[in-house]
Amino acid sequence: MAAAESSGTAIGSSGRWALHGKTALVTGGTRGIGRAVVEELAALGAAVHTCSRKEEELGERMKEWEARGFRVTGSVCDLSARDQRERLLREVTDRFGGKLDILVNNVGTNIRKPTTEFSAEEYSFLMATNLESAYHLCQIAHPLLKLSGSGSIIFISSVAGVVGIFSGTLYAMTKGAINQLTKNLACEWAKDNIRANSVAPWYIATSLTEGMLANKNFEQQVVSRTPLGRVGEPGEISALVAFLCMPGSTYITGQTISVDGGVRWLRNSWRWGPGHRAHVVPEGDRAWGAPPGVGGRARGFCNLSRLDQWDHLLREVADHFSGMLDILAVRENQKPEEAIQVMLQC
Repeated sequence: MAAAESSGTAIGSSGRWALHGKTALVTGGTRGIGRAVVEELAALGAAVHTCSRKEEELGERMKEWEARGFRVTGSVCDLSARDQRERLLREVTDRFGGKLDILVNNVGTNIRKPTTEFSAEEYSFLMATNLESAYHLCQIAHPLLKLSGSGSIIFISSVAGVVGIFSGTLYAMTKGAINQLTKNLACEWAKDNIRANSVAPWYIATSLTEGMLANKNFEQQVVSRTPLGRVGEPGEISALVAFLCMPGSTYITGQTISVDGGVRWLRNSWRWGPGHRAHVVPEGDRAWGAPPGVGGRARGFCNLSRLDQWDHLLREVADHFSGMLDILAVRENQKPEEAIQVMLQC
């Protein structure tokens, strides 16, 4: 074991935290998260190819990147079209000599409307852009990634694909599917030394969210639900993407990593509204009331194996919630006779 440990690469060694000599394809790389990823990878030494539907915008970015000394090339491409995806991969194959180290599936869009109002055309467009394009690119890029000997696929997913939300059903569907695709490819292609991971952002300050965040009430709702108290920046996503491409992350695969300011762990509080008065959840030797700021909160510290302390706890609950209790959750290892006694008292 000691010998194995000593064979590891030192943190400060050259190459472990860089991408010199690596080749990368980043889809949708002229704005927002995609642009940040292109610039992050290029700054770390990678040769990057990207694509955009907008020729003028792509041309402007190419000039900027050339002026900064980045090795970036680009193609005009609509990734919702199968033939254009195939053409893009032919260009990448020629550009990088048939080998690709990194594939970042970043392209994605959203249509915000209630589920019942989506047309068949809108459904097909979102599926083709967000899901089919990523799946197909992985398929046709597989030989290039395998030839690299250490391929890394990164999907830009979303917190919407990890938790339930109140809108954007189709968008969330595509991102949830991306997260599952990540896990399957990680297992199936591990034998080819190809890793697959997803990065799931919350609200990030990009053109995709600009219109919504311009509404100050909406922005305040987002910020108030985020433990770090702000929206994210594109560079905070690209930093993780870059790490997942580096030699220092070669044992990480099949993961969906949320970059969300902690919002995923605050999601449980969102379900509470005026119709929910209280709950008591015995957990170890603690009992918690409703999430903070919504519906009230009560705490009690007691030894739940003692019925006299249960009595005391329930008297406190009755006082706090005016004698009404909607939900009682008993811990899994509670003794049956204790649980029955508690329910009778409730």
